Amino acid sequence: MNVDIFTDFTKEADSYFFGLLLTDGNIATNRNTISLGLQVQDKHILDSYKEFVGHESKVSVYNKGRSYRYCFNSNIIKQRLMNQNMLPRKSKREQLPNFDWVTNRHFWRGVVDGDGSLFYTKGSLKVSLCGSKELLTGFNHFCQVNCFTKPRKLDKTKTENFFTMCFSGEEAMRIANTLYDDCVFFFIRKK
Repeated sequence: MNVDIFTDFTKEADSYFFGLLLTDGNIATNRNTISLGLQVQDKHILDSYKEFVGHESKVSVYNKGRSYRYCFNSNIIKQRLMNQNMLPRKSKREQLPNFDWVTNRHFWRGVVDGDGSLFYTKGSLKVSLCGSKELLTGFNHFCQVNCFTKPRKLDKTKTENFFTMCFSGEEAMRIANTLYDDCVFFFIRKK
């Protein structure tokens, strides 16, 4: 196992996989299990994640063949993730990490790959993201600083502490280019 993972968030892999774990991963409450589950078409990222982690666990099929999951056990990595504000049962209460997330496009690409969408409507690109108020407020700030967007209003959903936001047109294109240009790790279907 690679014991140095999630220690240097200036590296693309550490940042990207942290963002992806924050949105699509899980830390067990009473065990040292860290898991990441993705759709079948995103298995290539699980294979890259497994190589990054360096643990002998296998990528397995679950959810009646509609998804893949990779799990491993490590108290050291669990504590390291928790020190960066990734908590067990974090759904709808994701927190921003302690590393520099304001300029870290790799972290945000992991977040968008996990809980975001890129799509065209009437010939206009849209970039949307859902999650906790803290996470979306952070993404809003990242986009203003790095992609020169205007502040976006967060839209409440019916679920408590769960919000959505959407960028479109030229702003969405700047966000997509900032996140996905010249990178190693990404969902092929989103890039």
